[in-house]
Amino acid sequence: MKGALPLITYATLITHLATILPDIDATAMTAMVAALPIDPHTPYHDGSSEPTHTDILGFLDHLGMAAEKSNHEHEAHSFYTILLQIHDQSHTRDDALIISVLIRLGKILERQPNFAAAQPIYERLIKAQSHIDGGNHHAIKRSITALGFTHQMLGNYVIAQALYTHALMLCERLDGPMHYDTAMALINRAAALGRQGLYAEAIPCFERALAIRTHLLGEHHIQTINTMGNLAVTYESDGRPVIAAALLERVDALKKEALARINAGSDPAAEVNHSASKS
Repeated sequence: MKGALPLITYATLITHLATILPDIDATAMTAMVAALPIDPHTPYHDGSSEPTHTDILGFLDHLGMAAEKSNHEHEAHSFYTILLQIHDQSHTRDDALIISVLIRLGKILERQPNFAAAQPIYERLIKAQSHIDGGNHHAIKRSITALGFTHQMLGNYVIAQALYTHALMLCERLDGPMHYDTAMALINRAAALGRQGLYAEAIPCFERALAIRTHLLGEHHIQTINTMGNLAVTYESDGRPVIAAALLERVDALKKEALARINAGSDPAAEVNHSASKS
């Protein structure tokens, strides 16, 4: 048909990538795409005669998600990394697409696990998210927590503690003092303090987390029981064996009750204190 634009196929885009980034091996890229449930000769879309910058980024994002969906995480990592390389050549601010890619790439690196590589990804993610609403939103709260976990796994407990403290502050501001996420932030901070041997400082965090989970989930919920157990172990480490023993005795009793409920056909994890506030 007169005036019709040529179709852009996956193979066309791969060839174009090799001209943008000379270090890209088009043959290897084709092999990675061939490993996915995608025909390289399938039309990607019919648009301009030559792929635009946006086309290329969208193409690589699509390939990365397809690779993740088909459990090809090595290929997904490669696609996302190339996407970031091409974006960085444009010298433009990280946008919503890049933020989404950074989140997915960080999770892939955590699963490998490669926390040293995940660290700069999460740092870049937080910087990008900070341009949105001054960084006071739920997304950056999750990213700060992820960076804190990354530092914790790298043995940087002081840095992890500082990041968890920041995440806790955001949880209290955004969600309130009796929210599930606030309890999790308290537990994370307590864990970082415990790794440093600061048990006396960790105890109030575990105590608050236990109070929140008991209020929201009920005493018989498995997460409440686990928090009580963590508090007991921390009391023991802090040289307070009497209170630790009493808590461990209660934990043991609750676990036995939970097992009895499971044998009776009731899931204790599903028991929620519905009288809890909805805030």
